[in-house]
Formats: sequence, structure tokens, C-alpha cells
Amino acid sequence: MTNAMFSERITNYRQQTVYVGQTAQLACEPNVKKDVVWRYRVTETSFEYYVYSNTQMYKRYSDRMSVVKSAGGGYDLVIANVSFNDAGQYLCIEDLGIGDRHITQLNVTGKLLTHADDSRGNKARFPLPELTAPVDW
Repeated sequence: MTNAMFSERITNYRQQTVYVGQTAQLACEPNVKKDVVWRYRVTETSFEYYVYSNTQMYKRYSDRMSVVKSAGGGYDLVIANVSFNDAGQYLCIEDLGIGDRHITQLNVTGKLLTHADDSRGNKARFPLPELTAPVDW
């Protein structure tokens, strides 16, 4: 599968949905058993950020993200305490970033609570409709 917008060879595409606050584990089982590069692409843009490369997590992501070796020799990206800002595409690129791409679309969903004053000025809590990031306004 080739994505014309990015001219890349995509060998695997997955979608995963998690709730805010959960831990997401994004699997990557490369065909070439060499180290991989993980990148994060902001949804519906061409902006990509390095998350993991050359066996190192980039500092910006190291507080909640890690890469663990799976039993099958893969490199799974683990994201703890997921937030709406984590939604987007995660690319696992084989052979230190020059090989095939495995893409996982991470969708983040959750319920938001807000406060409102009742007729006596007391704060009342009520749930809002469930939102799924990214939200198009």
C-alpha cells in the first residue's frame, strides 16, 4: 500500500482506540530484525516528530513513553496515561528509519465532566457527551 501524500511504502496499518488515562501498547513486528525508528504524526498534517531512534527515547516523550521488545522480536511503543494530545499516527519504520513503515492510528476517547451552577449557586457536576480526538470544529 502506498500513501500518495507521503510517498511511503506502508506494510501494515492498524487502528487502536483507548480511553484517556489508560496505557496504550502499539505493536510493531518488523520484517527486518534491526532496530526501528518510531515517529509521531499529528493527525491530518504532515508534521512528524521523532519519538524513538537508535535505541533512545527522545526526551520530550521519555516521561510517559517507552519501547519494549516483544516476544516475537518486535519493538512495541508503550504510552502511559494517554491524553487527547496523544491521538494521531504512530509510525514504526524498519531498518533504522529507511525500511517499510508500520502505522498505527491512535484514537483517544473519554468522558469529560464540567461544573455548572444550579439555581441556588451550588456547583453541580454533570457529564458531557463523549468526545473522540481529533475533533473537527
